[in-house]
Amino acid sequence: MVLSVERATRKFENGNVAFRNISFSAKNGEIIGLIGTSGCGKSTLLRTVSGLDQNYEGSILVEGKEARDHNENISFMFQEPRLMPWLAVIENVLFGVKDRVANEQSAIQLLEQVGLKGFEKQYPKELSGGMAQRVAIARALITSPHILLLDEPFSALDAFTKMQLQDLLLEVWEQKKATMLVVTHDIDEALYLCDRILIFRGQPGELCEEIVIDRPRPRSRGDEELAKEKKRILSLLNLEKVKS
Repeated sequence: MVLSVERATRKFENGNVAFRNISFSAKNGEIIGLIGTSGCGKSTLLRTVSGLDQNYEGSILVEGKEARDHNENISFMFQEPRLMPWLAVIENVLFGVKDRVANEQSAIQLLEQVGLKGFEKQYPKELSGGMAQRVAIARALITSPHILLLDEPFSALDAFTKMQLQDLLLEVWEQKKATMLVVTHDIDEALYLCDRILIFRGQPGELCEEIVIDRPRPRSRGDEELAKEKKRILSLLNLEKVKS
């Protein structure tokens, strides 16, 4: 397993608990969605897996090493692109890379892959929101990470751009086969992207259900079986009165 989480709990100094006794694992190349109502610790869990938050209890093993240890094989993609406004697009993709010269051609290829060929010298203020998030995808992939953590990466975008970037993410995944953990509030997005969906509930958050999405890709957004799974997820979250 590329990732193994065993009875992980995150308590804060003020006594609050983000999540409690979480256990799951991820195989190489899996896409796993994390869904739950606000405040159930999904984003905090991503931070502990990434090593950004080291004060957890239990065990979180990333390729056999505790997540507390620095792991260069993990990349994190946030809700906002978080681009450096004073850097050009290609400089943003290469930001933090140790050998920028050696990786420049890879950055150019990634930008072409995400549909930004010819925009290498543009600055973030000259980009649309969707274009900026494409740069963020390229930056997250420049080190060829084994694990990609995505914290609501498309939630700030309009519906059409969101669907375009979901398809782009799957195209990139087909080539890279990185393991992905995707936090999202968008059930349709999780059903479209993921192999499995972990349902979190409560405060502190607890893992209450795991749903396997046994549908081949590419998936139809109007798939009747996915619609049934959406209804099931809404019920698990006590949101069954919300229209599916």
